[in-house]
Amino acid sequence: MPLDGWLLLEKIHGHLALLAIAASCHPSLTLRGERLVTWRQRLSGYLATLLTVAAFASGCLIYSEFRRAVRPELRAVGEIWFQLFEIKEHLAWTAFCLSLIGGIGLLRTQATAPAAILRNAYRLSAILALVVAAIGIVTASIRSF
Repeated sequence: MPLDGWLLLEKIHGHLALLAIAASCHPSLTLRGERLVTWRQRLSGYLATLLTVAAFASGCLIYSEFRRAVRPELRAVGEIWFQLFEIKEHLAWTAFCLSLIGGIGLLRTQATAPAAILRNAYRLSAILALVVAAIGIVTASIRSF
């Protein structure tokens, strides 16, 4: 794929990630303690999980080329930037898993079950994804496709 194609995929990945963060904030705020889960809350949770999966999948799609083309240059700029990028990848995996826990939990939760655990999964996912986005923006400003 030409360099412009990888750059386009990287931009799509970044935008999907920002949408996933915004979408994850909604269930993390609306799923409350002992209140019952409504269909609107389920829908917002499913959309948050779907966007998180899409952002993660697009990141996986560009990762091999990023490793080949950009990562060595990022290391040459400074070890701290290389290490930050590695931390970002681990945090992204954790945010992805937490979002899946929220989505699967919504699928498995009965309408009469409280939503506090699911709220916390989405809340932690959104917070970690925000940290991932900040690190991603910084490292992309240093070196990108």
